[in-house]
Amino acid sequence: MNSLYRLIKTKIRYMAVPFLLFILLVNSIIFFGVCGSVEIIRYTGASAEGRQEFTYVHVDDDSDRISINRFLEVKKALDEQYVYADRLKDDQLENQAIIGLVSSLNDRYTRYLESGYDDQISRLDGTLVGIGISVLMARNNVTVITQVFPDGPADRAGLQKGDVIVSVDGIDVTQLLLSEIANLIRGVPESTVNIEVNRPSLNARFSYEIIRELVEMPSVYVEEPDPGVYLISIPRFTDRTYHELTQILAPIVDKHTSDSPSALILDLRNNSGGYVDTAIEVASVFIGPSVVFYQEDKTQNREPVTAEKDSIIPISMNMVVLVNSRTASAGEIVAGALQDSGRYPLIGSSTYGKGAITTLKPIASGSALYLTSALWYTPKSRSVEETGLTPDIDIGDKLEPGKVPIATDILKISIDYLDSMDKPVINK
Repeated sequence: MNSLYRLIKTKIRYMAVPFLLFILLVNSIIFFGVCGSVEIIRYTGASAEGRQEFTYVHVDDDSDRISINRFLEVKKALDEQYVYADRLKDDQLENQAIIGLVSSLNDRYTRYLESGYDDQISRLDGTLVGIGISVLMARNNVTVITQVFPDGPADRAGLQKGDVIVSVDGIDVTQLLLSEIANLIRGVPESTVNIEVNRPSLNARFSYEIIRELVEMPSVYVEEPDPGVYLISIPRFTDRTYHELTQILAPIVDKHTSDSPSALILDLRNNSGGYVDTAIEVASVFIGPSVVFYQEDKTQNREPVTAEKDSIIPISMNMVVLVNSRTASAGEIVAGALQDSGRYPLIGSSTYGKGAITTLKPIASGSALYLTSALWYTPKSRSVEETGLTPDIDIGDKLEPGKVPIATDILKISIDYLDSMDKPVINK
């Protein structure tokens, strides 16, 4: 593994701060300048005349002193003369100052979270208090259950994949955002939630009372929609994804022979990312030790990031990769590496187009910062930023979000494509 990647690989993955950052504390303000200077202005109390006084502990850049002085002058004027003094709450001012700073960057990936750091980590690690389902907002504000975790609360209650959520605890969710619906479903362990769903397959409505619990969310799912054809779905990259994937693939690979071939459909639709080092491991399952992507840091230094693990997929086992507009970030890293290998065509629609690596950095009191810490490029040095990956076979709306494609149709399309490119056909 290259030295740069080894240096920056951590639990929260990529630790770089490429921009001006205020961290406002109750009793001090720590200012990080873009040139590496650090200035600490500590509040020392009020003078005998009632003026607030601050002490400069360290400063390397006069422009930084000017910038922080401007902030302090505004804060001092508000404290001394603002008629609505009761509105001056330090924690709110701090949050708004940080939000304003981050917003001014005009970076669609960098954002400040006032709270919820632990919740974000739980999602990345695949553990949440809930009922054990994955949901997706389809067209017309329809919230579809895309996965029901085996032996989870929802599974035991009777919810099914494809159910459309109508209400949660009597609240109509048809006009709510997906994040709002998810917050209604989640809660504390042992609490109860009522879920009402439409089941399109039966054209009927059902209501379920479900007890919430700590759920470990699988990150890999397998189906056999046609004999010898396996649909492998990976909705996110968690710490467990590589292990789960190799465990699922092992018996499939063992059964694969020239007389009885198997074929794979890797479903990366709606995979919005997760841990980048897990994505590298997943890519290695299919392409072995090779470049997965190139990483460019804030100094524009670009280096390859290479998978180290061996592939477990035999060359005779063919595979296609499903993508859509919600395939993003680490999902695009894997899809781009597989596409550039020349072995695995992408099928679906253009991906999201996130050509940046973001770091989740804890700040204080449960707050956190998502920040853009690097740019990435495919093994063929393609940038996906804003443009996404273009599928080899663009079938657009034929792959509806949340729906499992008919494997034989996908394979037929892939066979025709590979035949036209004079490549080995997909085994049937």
